[in-house]
Amino acid sequence: MDVADSGSFLAWVRHRSTDSDFDVDTGNGKKGVWIKLPIELANLVETVVKEGFWYHHAEPNYLMLVYWIPETINTLPANATHRVGVGAIVLTEKREMLVVQEKSGRLRGTGVWNIPIGIVDEGEDICAAAIGEVKEETGVDAEFVEVVAFRYAQYIMLNWIGAPLIFGCF
Repeated sequence: MDVADSGSFLAWVRHRSTDSDFDVDTGNGKKGVWIKLPIELANLVETVVKEGFWYHHAEPNYLMLVYWIPETINTLPANATHRVGVGAIVLTEKREMLVVQEKSGRLRGTGVWNIPIGIVDEGEDICAAAIGEVKEETGVDAEFVEVVAFRYAQYIMLNWIGAPLIFGCF
């Protein structure tokens, strides 16, 4: 179906919002409508917003819009608000710990020493992220042994988007 023009798209949305897949009276449990709108169809955003949809989240190539059907409390899940980070504790055979000073960001030039830290990329393994951060920040090849700590750092933003969930790795 071609939904590139707002009239066709609006008809499609209205149909989908009232057919059996989304009818809350059928008892099938559907109460919300999600529209994943590709960036190529951004011209249709105003059309669905006027129908009562609202932004849920955006990614580089799409916008997710949602609509809650029943006149009850909205239970659609919120968008993710956290990032996963790693900090790597690297010890030498002499039990010396590898530390770094930040070259950018808030701590740059402050004289503060820290373990290598960074954000885990989407789909990246935590172990690989820890090893990668050590290599990226120090040039040292490290071996992952284990996760030794986990912390939700609600008030530490570290120039990251969202509060970080930090895994301390050894």
